[in-house]
Amino acid sequence: MERRLAAVLAADVVGFAHLVEADEAGTEEALAAHRSELIEPMVLHNGGRIMKQAGAGVVIAFPNVVDAVTTAVSVQRGMVRRNAGLPKSARMDLRIGIDLADVSASDDTLGGDIVRVAKRLEALAEPGGICVSGTVHAQIAGKLNHRFIEGGERSDDALPEPVQLWHWSDEIATPNDKVLPLALPDKPSIAVLAFANRSGDPEQVFLADGIAEDIITGLSRHRGLFVIARSSSFAYQGKSPKIWDVGRELGVAYVVEGSVKRDGATITVNAQMIDTRTGNQIWNARRDGALEDIFAIESALVDDIAKTLSVPADTPPQVRTVSRNMDAFGYVLKARWLWYRDQENVAPIIELLENALALEPGYAEAFALLADVYATNIFSPTVSLDRHAELARHYAQKALEADSKDALVQAVAALTFSVLGDFERAETHSSTAVVLNPNDYLAVYSRGTTLTYAGHMNAGLMWLEKAMRLDPHAAHQDLEVVVECHYMRHAYLDAVKTFKRWQSAPLYMYDVLAVCYAQLGRLEDAADARDIWLSNQPDGYKFKNTLETHMNMCKRQEDREHWLQGYRKAGLIT
Repeated sequence: MERRLAAVLAADVVGFAHLVEADEAGTEEALAAHRSELIEPMVLHNGGRIMKQAGAGVVIAFPNVVDAVTTAVSVQRGMVRRNAGLPKSARMDLRIGIDLADVSASDDTLGGDIVRVAKRLEALAEPGGICVSGTVHAQIAGKLNHRFIEGGERSDDALPEPVQLWHWSDEIATPNDKVLPLALPDKPSIAVLAFANRSGDPEQVFLADGIAEDIITGLSRHRGLFVIARSSSFAYQGKSPKIWDVGRELGVAYVVEGSVKRDGATITVNAQMIDTRTGNQIWNARRDGALEDIFAIESALVDDIAKTLSVPADTPPQVRTVSRNMDAFGYVLKARWLWYRDQENVAPIIELLENALALEPGYAEAFALLADVYATNIFSPTVSLDRHAELARHYAQKALEADSKDALVQAVAALTFSVLGDFERAETHSSTAVVLNPNDYLAVYSRGTTLTYAGHMNAGLMWLEKAMRLDPHAAHQDLEVVVECHYMRHAYLDAVKTFKRWQSAPLYMYDVLAVCYAQLGRLEDAADARDIWLSNQPDGYKFKNTLETHMNMCKRQEDREHWLQGYRKAGLIT
């Protein structure tokens, strides 16, 4: 029987069911347009033949792999152009897999293993990427300029035999391309920059920062607004950015900037809001008052901004309990300010928070910050795990008793209990946090984190991606969990790419990078990452503490085994 080689391309839309659920008619219309205007003409141009279409999936046969890969790259780049400027809810990302095999010349259906393998490769591709088999990669070597990265060997029930994976994406192929500006959300979007300290006393910068942060928190409680997280909006502190650049980089239509001046027991706050698209000022205000009036001043500014942006009246903000003692409030503001800047030297932070609680014993935010400090420092190699775990649990519970209707308290409790391995409580509190305030960065981040370590990685990733949109400059905590989420999903290349988004990745994450490289079969890269990590550990450090904490965070035994397998491959354990 005559045989011939055939390349099969399998493609599907990422999250198609979710898109249909949100907007069935619009999704079907957009898919039809992508097919008729991009995919089908490209297939025809390169000599391909569509063999099957079902739902959002398509299987296409090509006479050779060069035409198949050329088509795949052209389609993915075309989708980038077609998605540009659209809100995330309207974008479509494709995954594409390509395999090559010899089949019967009379086999028009191209059934059997070749289609199963191509579809499995498609499922292993990253959104917007292409995954090809080792056979395909060998065929295109030296014939195409597209760069592929080895993804290791894959063996599972969906594959007739082990397959070597190779991954392409535009980020890999053209790393110097400029990042497209973020699309604006579907509701009024705003970033509050760090307020300038006009007090003449450098020590009062914590007050200016605290007031700006409280305004961010107050605005986030308006569900009709999209509010950028503090870590991204404060990234411009000490700089003089152009307003339109801030708008493009953060994906917001409006920016609020201001100043704070304290003169003894009185305070003056000036603020203005600018449209990032035109540069025009659309609102400004000045508020003066006694220092004890600060909460009323903050509330008035938040209300003015919301009214200026016509936030729907049917979305009233969640009310947060505020401190009644100004000295206690000052201690918490300074502790918060220090915590954002240095999470290593926690002694002065703990002292400030304990001082606040001595003055106001029921201060929920002080309890929550203490829980956060102790839970975060469980990862420090120089502390007592049991003692810090005990204190983290104690203060999280005290915060809940003080104010269980505060999204911040619920989010911190969720993260604390997740670190402690109390998965049911963690999921419950993170669910409550996003119900209380689905627009709050920490609530969204806590939901993604708790779901990830409870073994619901795909659902967790959706929430983490939402957190990163609220935090476009991606604070360390965002990217840490996303890297680990990708690892737990077996998406090792996605994990490495996320890691490399950091301009200065934290050294304590290099053990995870080593594990990802090891799972990809890139053992030299794994050894380099492992050596960087080991060389930055304190004298007498024992990896078993890190290992114990990591294992406690994973609910499922299969996830714990997966981490152990990676640690072994990376040479971190035997």
